[in-house]
Amino acid sequence: MPRRSKAVTALARIEHQPAEVQASELVILKLTARIREIKGQTYRYLVDVSRELGDVLHEGRALFDSPRGYNRWLDALDISASSARNFTNLARLARDAPGAYERSKLLGPAKIYRVARLPSKAREKVLRNNGIVAMTDADFAELCRPYLKPRREVTGNMRGYGMVQKALGMRGKLEKWELPEIDSPEVRKQLKAELQRVVQLARELVRKL
Repeated sequence: MPRRSKAVTALARIEHQPAEVQASELVILKLTARIREIKGQTYRYLVDVSRELGDVLHEGRALFDSPRGYNRWLDALDISASSARNFTNLARLARDAPGAYERSKLLGPAKIYRVARLPSKAREKVLRNNGIVAMTDADFAELCRPYLKPRREVTGNMRGYGMVQKALGMRGKLEKWELPEIDSPEVRKQLKAELQRVVQLARELVRKL
């Protein structure tokens, strides 16, 4: 016997309620439908923005001779490496499989980022599952897990290289600083104290190396 949808079940329940309760529940059903429609529109907008960012990052990455330059650019943009991968994967999905991209928009950013990482055959299997829109992000992650290649174990050297890139980004920002004329003694005092704290933290890290 086919399973009844939530809407049919709700309407069947309402039919056995008093008239004043029926009216109230019908309004709630309509409001729920409106909220889901608004959420769907928001998801589509956020996904399209992420895809556009991915297109720009993909174009920009080709202009750098090394990953270091690209990573410094990401630091300047205040975009993490993981977010950049999500955006560029999404842009690639839109280019290579526009149909799957359009069908996945209602899933929202977190789920579609996973869809974009899947091989094409696995992606189609996942998208054929009923109820994926209503799934929690955690449940959807479990659904996709068997099809995703395990990530490489992050070693100390890899983390260290990431810290090198972040340190380069911070140094680049400090090198561009030009102190304005600061008349307020309190502001000058606060800025001096924060810079001294930065120096202290850097020295503590250097001593550990």
